[in-house]
Amino acid sequence: MKKSRTPLCIVIGTILVMGCGGEKKADTTASNETNIEKMGKEIYVHDSMKIVVVANTPISETPHKVDVRKVYDNPNAQVMIIMLKPGEKLKPHITPVDVFFYVLEGTVDVMIGDETKSVAVDCLVESPKNIKHCLYNNSDLPARIMVVKVPRPETASKLL
Repeated sequence: MKKSRTPLCIVIGTILVMGCGGEKKADTTASNETNIEKMGKEIYVHDSMKIVVVANTPISETPHKVDVRKVYDNPNAQVMIIMLKPGEKLKPHITPVDVFFYVLEGTVDVMIGDETKSVAVDCLVESPKNIKHCLYNNSDLPARIMVVKVPRPETASKLL
């Protein structure tokens, strides 16, 4: 029987629509920065809720040499936020699990297999496991991308 991915999609959708405090996201950067300052690095509520402030999460060392922050990591899934400055890119690679990319900010060129498409904010792109993929920021503005790997990979991606 095929496992349903609906619960993970609902959680991710909720995260995208709601702010860290559970309220609808405001369109102002100032209010968001205020929320981050109030929360510090992490807050635990009743030992059951963990809030991760992306800006305070350390940058991971990766072969791509770009800003990658691992914000969620358990056996069921792994979530990273990638910031690509203008002109930055990931190295083409193959991931041993299904991946999807959700563009949070800017425009990014996404290569899956032999196809490359320019993708804007609020677009989600699926990349099946074991297929070559890559992200490029060919714009003049920064791009932020949420990358979700399902399930969490047990082996490293293969750089090409």
